[in-house]
Amino acid sequence: ALFTIGQSKLGMETLADEIAKRVQTFKRLRKFKHGAYVASGVYFAGHGALHEQSYHLENCRMLYIKNTGVRISNKALHNQIAKPEMLGLCKECTEQMLAAIKDKAKMFQSILVPASMKAIQNAWGVRAVFAYDGSQVTLREGAKANLPCKAPGHPKADGSPAAPGIKLDVLYNVSSTCIERIDITEAVADEREHMHLEMLRDCLLLADRGLVSAEWEHAMYEAGVKFIFKGKANIATETVIEAYDGKGNPLPDLIGKRYGDAKELFPEGDLDVLVRNSYGDLIRIVRQENPNQASARDGSKSDNQQFVYLRTNLLRDKAELWQLFEAYRWRWNVEFCYMMLQQGDALQSINSGKKEIILEFILFNLMAWMAKCYVALCALIKAKKDLFHISMIKVHMKHLVFDDLLRGLGRVGKSRMYDLIKKSIKDILEYCVRSHASQRDIDKGKNYPALTAKIAAGVAA
Repeated sequence: ALFTIGQSKLGMETLADEIAKRVQTFKRLRKFKHGAYVASGVYFAGHGALHEQSYHLENCRMLYIKNTGVRISNKALHNQIAKPEMLGLCKECTEQMLAAIKDKAKMFQSILVPASMKAIQNAWGVRAVFAYDGSQVTLREGAKANLPCKAPGHPKADGSPAAPGIKLDVLYNVSSTCIERIDITEAVADEREHMHLEMLRDCLLLADRGLVSAEWEHAMYEAGVKFIFKGKANIATETVIEAYDGKGNPLPDLIGKRYGDAKELFPEGDLDVLVRNSYGDLIRIVRQENPNQASARDGSKSDNQQFVYLRTNLLRDKAELWQLFEAYRWRWNVEFCYMMLQQGDALQSINSGKKEIILEFILFNLMAWMAKCYVALCALIKAKKDLFHISMIKVHMKHLVFDDLLRGLGRVGKSRMYDLIKKSIKDILEYCVRSHASQRDIDKGKNYPALTAKIAAGVAA
């Protein structure tokens, strides 16, 4: 990993300038205002209205001059922010902001966590639900040749060749709608290298098929982690211990068969089987008809197209088959997190050839995202409402709600900053309230509150 964010226990009281003094950043360059640079970068990255053509260091320099009244040349600014010490300063600022959000969410979880989510967590014996996924930030032309990536990332959707990239691996807390941990890595890094299971004891983890292996399932068992993973259709060697159809009727003819043979004997409909992996752990494999199935060129449908597979260690006495598939939809929260970073907070690579500067501006995006999340949590706590009351997508996309607050980070005093926070809280409660869901979104499981209420009702029954 290039570095990791999410384990610091520091508070929010220390300002960037004070951090710089404590860690002795640029002790010989006292004229440079570290706090103003960080504040300018956060506003620059988090304003949201910025377009790619304006996302340049020169525009950030002009904002720094406006905030401080101190003229600084491009060369002087570049020399000061391209040092590893400045990257370390931005990293620690980000850690403090993330720690503050996590502490706030934990302190007021009795208010913030919806009753339906609490009911599910209690029924399944978990204290929180997490989603894990990675997303690539493609480097711009000025960075491709300079960032030390081992290999190009994934091919682009438009068919153009893959380019070196940076990857964000995010562990997202679905229960409190905040980031728990971030790893910033090369685009080719293995997600498994950045899973820290000690953080997930007695929790439920949702992840794509990239984490599927007997070794990782055994590690989850050892660490006391519940999981729901997207399964692979071609796993066929495990022996069936129990088998049921989608309605819960036993299928004794499948017991003792290899899973691949069992699928052939029961080729249609939902399937719920219990197997034992190579480590001896009990794994439940559930299969459901794919609502978005597509036909192959010859008109037939492959197994991957016809069905969706999940692997879990939540057994039948805890969750029904349909509940597992509905719960797996919660993983889309981490996808929405990336969408909000990219569209709401302009997450992209600045056109620089210095690794330190590229990573600093990615951290500025994360800090802007976290500032908005923190104020949103404060708004909910003030109104004594749970997380379903507001739409986090609106929080990140309605830029005017935070424009004055982000603009004032490097320009106003503490008392004025409190006034700006109060104004943002008022605007959030007025403009970011969750809209009434359409019946179509409810039926398709696209509405988070309705989806959670549906699972909770099934658990209670």
